[in-house]
Amino acid sequence: MSREKEPAVVTVTFLCTDIVGSTRLWQESGALMRERLAWHDARVHELALRFGGDVFKARGDGFFVAFRTVLAARDMAVALQQALFQEFGEAFAIRTVLSTGEAQHRDGDYFGLALSRAARVLELSHGTQLVFTETTARLIEEAEPAAAVQLKDLGAQQLRSLERPERLFQLIVSGLPSEFPPFASASLPPHNLPRTLTTFIGREKECAEVERLLSQTRLLTVLGAGGNGKTRLALKVGDELLTEYRGGVWFVDLAPVADATLFPRAVAAALRVREDAGADLMETLLAHLAPRKLLLILDNCEHLVVVAACFTQQILVHCPEVTILATSREALGLTGEVAWPLPGLALPSESITQPAKLLRYEAIQLFTERATAISPSFRLTTDNGASVARICRRLDGIPLAMELAAAWMSALSPEQIDQHLLDEGFLESVDPTAPERQRTLQGTMDWSHSLLTVPEQTLWRRISVFAGSFTQEAAGFVCTDDLLPAHTALRGLRGLVRKSILLHDNTSPNRFRLLETVHEYGLEKLKEADELSTFRLRHLEHFTALAEEAEPHLRGPEQKAWLDRLEIENPNLRVALAKPEPENGELALRLASAIFWFWRVRHYGNEGRFFLSRYLDPSISTSPLIRARGLRALGILAMENGELDIAEKSLLESRKLFLQGDQLNYAHTLSVNLGILAAQRGDTVSARLAFEQAIEYYRDQKDTSRLAMLLTNLGTISLREKNIQEAQLLFEESLMLHSEVGDETGKISILNNLGIIYNKQKSYKKAKNAFFQSIKISIDNDIRSQHSERLLIMTEMLHQTSPLIPLFASILGKIHSLITSGDAPLEGAGHKSGEVAG
Repeated sequence: MSREKEPAVVTVTFLCTDIVGSTRLWQESGALMRERLAWHDARVHELALRFGGDVFKARGDGFFVAFRTVLAARDMAVALQQALFQEFGEAFAIRTVLSTGEAQHRDGDYFGLALSRAARVLELSHGTQLVFTETTARLIEEAEPAAAVQLKDLGAQQLRSLERPERLFQLIVSGLPSEFPPFASASLPPHNLPRTLTTFIGREKECAEVERLLSQTRLLTVLGAGGNGKTRLALKVGDELLTEYRGGVWFVDLAPVADATLFPRAVAAALRVREDAGADLMETLLAHLAPRKLLLILDNCEHLVVVAACFTQQILVHCPEVTILATSREALGLTGEVAWPLPGLALPSESITQPAKLLRYEAIQLFTERATAISPSFRLTTDNGASVARICRRLDGIPLAMELAAAWMSALSPEQIDQHLLDEGFLESVDPTAPERQRTLQGTMDWSHSLLTVPEQTLWRRISVFAGSFTQEAAGFVCTDDLLPAHTALRGLRGLVRKSILLHDNTSPNRFRLLETVHEYGLEKLKEADELSTFRLRHLEHFTALAEEAEPHLRGPEQKAWLDRLEIENPNLRVALAKPEPENGELALRLASAIFWFWRVRHYGNEGRFFLSRYLDPSISTSPLIRARGLRALGILAMENGELDIAEKSLLESRKLFLQGDQLNYAHTLSVNLGILAAQRGDTVSARLAFEQAIEYYRDQKDTSRLAMLLTNLGTISLREKNIQEAQLLFEESLMLHSEVGDETGKISILNNLGIIYNKQKSYKKAKNAFFQSIKISIDNDIRSQHSERLLIMTEMLHQTSPLIPLFASILGKIHSLITSGDAPLEGAGHKSGEVAG
């Protein structure tokens, strides 16, 4: 396999444009603005094509265009300004900036400081003005020495968010205005935004969404668990919106404020408002804020929610042009508040390992950038990519956790970091300036834990026995007792969601999940409380009951709904089977026996055989009938996997135990499965005898479901014996009975075999319909397998009957790609075992 190229680092000249006064122009005449904008957009794309530019991003009403040569970028900028000035004069003007530097190119986009610098210079520039950064100007002079006389030195300018001033130049072009007012860099609105020492990674969509919401509300609260980047996002948005608020953007860090009475003083200090002796500080703040248009960022409100809500309410009532952006682990609960949960950084799936693809995900970008800062020689490669991705997934894409992990890059490889990730004290910051709660991941969790009520703390540790996600009903059954009554647990669930400990799962509105780091912390608390064994048993009891409720529905009209429900609960089923104490082995065997049909249909057979074998061990004490059911399930799964000796031994012992317990119905079922086993070994005589005797028994019992299966099995024997007519009659009757009982997946092998028969009879239309129905049932029920025989027969048949061969071949190819995406086998056309009796 060839390796995918890593994202290229290239030297690029960026041409950035922005329409002057676009908001005013839209308000004056929307129709005229649309017309002018269409003309402008067409010129940008036309000129980019002519000069070899890559229009890679539109921002507002402007564009970002990348060039590999500085002269081409300059020539397009001049041509664009001349075209617009000739057409509209100064009534419709654009700012134009050129900035050159290294940038990373991936997925059709560019990332780097040169691009950020260009965006900042745009804020200072004037309409029709052509402004170049110093690097761009020097490169033009080197390429064309005569061009130096056209470059006017504008001096060093302080750009917003950038540490050092940037020297700027203006290109003088004949026919375009050349005199402009001085830059207004010194007149940026006031602010106290702290300068960050590391770059802000990703979150472009989130920043844009927060900016959009702030344009529609005066109170926006960004919610999220500790360490997920709420503060950094708020600072980034505040920096981006600085020019929108003439009164400035003001940041208030509330984390150090332990006493609610000190809240107003923290705000006053941030706003640089002096406290007058004898005056009410809140009234002083309101008087200061009332005439100003500003953005107030209240960071880390979670431990002061009540006082923050009271303060914010007064600001919103008395200060009409103040907008508040709060960050917290729970909403303030005010009317008109928009509570917006901040998602974790995007994470790759386990199947993605190539560096170029991994770097499309924000979590990988953050870890890589921080790791490179610690160890400049570090590069994301195919060799270490899987470890880096696993680190990010195990840390849930939480920025703080990944930064703490990346700090170890000076001493350890990604593989070693992955091995030690959850060691006590491993994720600990050595930065003495970091807040205490952010020096370790443990500290962040402790901070969150301390803000909860005692019932919420109790519920957090108990729900940690779940894996994946869980329902409200499951939490009620597993977690409640005299210490935590049901009504208290229900309030606790709401509280944990509100405080960003518990998340709603996207699979269902009634399901919840914990981030892995939060889950691990809860388990530790459960161990400390000496409750781990108790609630693991409650968890096993709950999911055993669910499995036994599902079992009779796994073949029938409700089959897909129950299979899908067990699929969602599969992480919990695995944990329930993996963790029980030895004395709970019989309960675990009941669970495993009840879901063996789910394992079979959804192709978890290897997993099923492993758990069944574990709990059928003679050292585990179980009742004879429970053991019989487990042996039956193991025998069927072993037979499906071609382990015929294990299957025969298990099925014979199971039948013996069922007969001892007077379970004749089960014993007959096992006789059927032994008949299937005989057929797999080529003994069609014994197989036919077993099926015919069982058919007679189940007709008398009026057991339509098992009768339908047996007719399929006998039809399979007839098909092997070349008795086509008898096989067809048996399959057609079986298909009718499967429809009666609503067993859709049972139709798959029948339709396969009928398709083969119809094809041999040259009844191509009937064959095609049978095969297509079989494939549709497989897809509808999420059953993937190798259907090559069906598809080959259909292709051959279509060649004989259809003039639209290319179209059908394309359709078949897509279907084949879809249904062979799994890696577990399913009964195929003419499957040698027929149907097992469940």
